[in-house]
Amino acid sequence: MYLKTKKREELTMVKTMLGNALHAVMRGPLKDLTEKLMGPEGEAWEVALKRFLRKENPWQASPKKKDSAVARAINVLGERRVFTPECVAESLNPLRKRAGLQPLVPPQGVSVPYSHEVLKQYAGGKWLLVYSYGISLREQRLMAGVDSSQQPCFYNNDWWLKPKEDSWATKGVKPGWYLVSTEGRFGSQTWNQQEQSIRDFGESYERADEHLMGEVCLSAHLINEGERLLENFYHWGKSLDSDGDRVRVGAFDRDGLRVSNGWVGSSYGYLRVCLSRKFQ
Repeated sequence: MYLKTKKREELTMVKTMLGNALHAVMRGPLKDLTEKLMGPEGEAWEVALKRFLRKENPWQASPKKKDSAVARAINVLGERRVFTPECVAESLNPLRKRAGLQPLVPPQGVSVPYSHEVLKQYAGGKWLLVYSYGISLREQRLMAGVDSSQQPCFYNNDWWLKPKEDSWATKGVKPGWYLVSTEGRFGSQTWNQQEQSIRDFGESYERADEHLMGEVCLSAHLINEGERLLENFYHWGKSLDSDGDRVRVGAFDRDGLRVSNGWVGSSYGYLRVCLSRKFQ
């Protein structure tokens, strides 16, 4: 009888201790974390929490501690919509290492060429503020490969790898910050009709470069854990191939990011335009 009573007392004591510990956690750290996740910087805390669960440094390469302009951009657009030089390098360098390419080195002192007032116009939309290292589509393909078991990848076609396409396929954009839209606009129009639609949209906009959009697609997939941009359409770009057709990128499914071309007189719903905001 004494032993049974003793065991009940010990069990009650254990339950009490566990209950007190759980209550302390719920009232303390967990409550604090919940409030932060639901607060104005919730997206940043969610990203940090995911990194912590992967046993990574939650605040590695935090742009908020490095550049006030970048911090303001993140506050306006959200952390998932701002790709800093550090984040892009961190995401793409494993691909470059696998391909035997030199690692990307984040530059110092590169200012964001858009004011806070301009960025506020794009809060809550499908706009990204991205740092581009100016990587050409050819080099992007070399980095990512064509093996669909290793995501992200490029679709395995090679027409644009031939020497006669070198004039455009090997030339990326000038490295720097770009404000780009991931929304495909002006489908079912010819290339020239799209140009008129861009002018009508506003003098501050232009057709985004296809090399830039390829780099954005790879970066978004890696930085935002599988996000797949341009999945259901092609972005009709600026470059002319050796036959005089305009180059396009997109249809980014598990088979890979596609690089295609098309006659400027074509007008299909899946041929659209991603816009880029001109520099101020």
